[in-house]
Amino acid sequence: MRKISIRVTYLVPLLAFLACGTDCFATSSIRDGISVFAVHSRHERRIARPTTSVRLLKDDFTNKVLSSSQKPASMLVRGGGVNYVPPDELSGYSKCPVSKLTRFLASFWGSAGVAMILLSSVRRLVPIALEPIKANSLSTGQLAAYVATMAYFAYAEGYKGFQTKFAPMVVARSRTLQPFQGTPFFHSILAPFFSMGLFHATKKRMITSWGVTGAVALIVGVVKRMPYPWRNIVDAGVVVGLSWGAVSILFFYLKSIFTGSVPDVDTGLP
Repeated sequence: MRKISIRVTYLVPLLAFLACGTDCFATSSIRDGISVFAVHSRHERRIARPTTSVRLLKDDFTNKVLSSSQKPASMLVRGGGVNYVPPDELSGYSKCPVSKLTRFLASFWGSAGVAMILLSSVRRLVPIALEPIKANSLSTGQLAAYVATMAYFAYAEGYKGFQTKFAPMVVARSRTLQPFQGTPFFHSILAPFFSMGLFHATKKRMITSWGVTGAVALIVGVVKRMPYPWRNIVDAGVVVGLSWGAVSILFFYLKSIFTGSVPDVDTGLP
């Protein structure tokens, strides 16, 4: 029986090593045999020789994995034992608390950052939208247009645009961020823009994201030049649409955190 080679790597984030103390960020792959990457515990200076269970794992999984078209299987060394990680697991799989925290912070910054951008616009537009209501200066027809505009933006922008398309995509992209596990550092720093698909995306996704951003900027410029109270009426609709979008993003993000399921949408990753 071919022996299982065990190689030790210490090239892991120093923060994770100091915080966890024991083996973490351990990954592995099966190529010709089974190679296990491990990080020593502060209290363990040697890794035990492969046990019978390891050899059995080799016999059980090597033929199945290597003979298939699936991605290489992974083995995780923790606490002196070996746990099998399914082939479809993300690379850099780890149960280390620090890695979980960094993934959470990166994804939270990505999703919440986009919601914050939307809510910042809402905060600026609300006073303008409420001007004719406070002044009680709208005619019956203008009041009807005010209500109809809000209803239209709620459906077209809020529901159709944000809830069914943009918000799930933002959350799904933000949940792919894995700091210290393959994700470039600037992706995490610019997580809101990454989540919006403004960079590191397919050509189609980038054209769509930048096109929508440019169109919104153009519309804002046109609306600012509209006379009173029509600018206020349109701004009222925009407030409803953007608020719906921000709430949708936060809803999908919290749902993904508590249920562990990511929105099943095209993330547009290259």
